[in-house]
Amino acid sequence: MKQFHFNSQSDYNTITIIRTIAVILVVFIQHSLGPYGNSWNYVDNIPNHCKIIYGIISTIFNNISMPLLIFISGYLYQSLYKEKNKYKNYSKLIFTKIKRLIIPAYLFGMIFLFTLSPYSENILQDITNGYAHLWYLPALFWCFVFAPLFSKIKNNKLSIILLFICFIFIYIPLPNILGINHFHIYFFYFLLGITIAQSLVSNKNGRVKNLIK
Repeated sequence: MKQFHFNSQSDYNTITIIRTIAVILVVFIQHSLGPYGNSWNYVDNIPNHCKIIYGIISTIFNNISMPLLIFISGYLYQSLYKEKNKYKNYSKLIFTKIKRLIIPAYLFGMIFLFTLSPYSENILQDITNGYAHLWYLPALFWCFVFAPLFSKIKNNKLSIILLFICFIFIYIPLPNILGINHFHIYFFYFLLGITIAQSLVSNKNGRVKNLIK
């Protein structure tokens, strides 16, 4: 199989374009339609047929954009791990992701919660799970926590087996705590990104742009 070398500006641009499209799908389509569909209840007097239509559109884009964003994160993680020797220090990885993912999720979660839902029945759970759309940050954090367990696997058959297990894992409910109830749904896509990167990126000659820190 011919190795893919992530060493050109065109490769960098491809990943950037894909990620930009995914972000646009989330922010400008999915979240823009959210208040008018069945996701949020902040807009009153919306006709039922609009709720149905917008709800369907929002669901479709959610099933595309979020897995795509998680997949890109897994792909970049593995590419940087192999090509730039990044994420070798596990404690540094966790500390960095706490700063970049958990702290912002909790901080802005408190702001959103006390602004939009000041009478929440379980404030601690709402914040630690990632309030509202911030659920993505704790879920992604857990992906990075478990990623090192899979980043050194070189056996393709084993990778396929693990992917299958993670796919089954999607349908196993987990406690609604610390964001793991979303993590187990999306880790399959993160691991898929790792697996693709393991198969395509060369160990010796490829170079990955430092897209994430």
